[in-house]
Amino acid sequence: MSNLSTEVAEPVMSLILLALGLYVMSRFTFHGTPKGQLGKPLRKRFLVPLGLVAGWSRAR
Repeated sequence: MSNLSTEVAEPVMSLILLALGLYVMSRFTFHGTPKGQLGKPLRKRFLVPLGLVAGWSRAR
């Protein structure tokens, strides 16, 4: 991303943020918060994609 011009990087970042937002919204809208897991750490299945996308977009 650091080698891309801002004209190209802006739509790419918009799509990444949109995908991340849709993922988080669908996760908690359709599945809801797990009632038995309140107060416990989040699972890796949720944190890994979130961390990869957030870390990659922040590295920009």
